[in-house]
Amino acid sequence: MKYINTDVDLHSKGSLERLGSYLEERSDLLHCGQLDGSWNIRIEAAGSGIVGSKHRHPESDIKKLILLLKEAKALFPGEFNALEHFEFNIGLNAPLAHPAEVVAVSCGILTELSELGACLGVTVYPAEQES
Repeated sequence: MKYINTDVDLHSKGSLERLGSYLEERSDLLHCGQLDGSWNIRIEAAGSGIVGSKHRHPESDIKKLILLLKEAKALFPGEFNALEHFEFNIGLNAPLAHPAEVVAVSCGILTELSELGACLGVTVYPAEQES
């Protein structure tokens, strides 16, 4: 397995436009807008993952995102209280020729995610065709 990125997904029936503007200045904003009648924001830590060029361990990216979202929650408590979905998602790639690897997240990070009201997801992308 190879770590790709960690992104955060926020979903709400209410507008997330102000929160999206705030996060856009402080992270890599992948999406902010309405989709199927719901507001959605997807961000990554600035310079990480898909937008950035280096693939690190997820904890460093998660820590940056936790700090940013704690600040945002203090500034926009109404938006955070109205969230229907708040997820940190670790993306992994599972190429066929790559050896198995453990990607663990510490209990301290899990505690901080819980205190924020967020869940943790993991997406494993299938192996690409190898020639």
